[in-house]
Amino acid sequence: MLRPGSEFRPRELLSPIFPYHPLWPKFESILIEGVCFLKQPIGEPERLEALHLGIQYGNHKSAKAAVDSVVPMIALEVEKAWQVQLPAHRLLELRGAMVTPLGCAHQTSISELGEHVDKDSPHS
Repeated sequence: MLRPGSEFRPRELLSPIFPYHPLWPKFESILIEGVCFLKQPIGEPERLEALHLGIQYGNHKSAKAAVDSVVPMIALEVEKAWQVQLPAHRLLELRGAMVTPLGCAHQTSISELGEHVDKDSPHS
């Protein structure tokens, strides 16, 4: 059964761990009450302006710096048909199209020996 916070550990388990985190009160509220994202339609002139600005801005520096990791990940998404690659100028031909810059967060994992290992490392 789905209810607010059901995808997380129980609040009672999390609250002793995160009481001093600056965002804990907000997160705790989301766990208890859920969250509502209000959607309002965007006008066509605003959408086109945002689309042009998004294309002009491009991806975040983090994705550009990690191109050797990002390209294979995107290729896999395309291979599985979860994403479609398009030239940026073709986005202007898609009714209702919007863009979001791609970013790449550096992540680590823990090896069998308890060592921190880069997730994009060949040893991970």
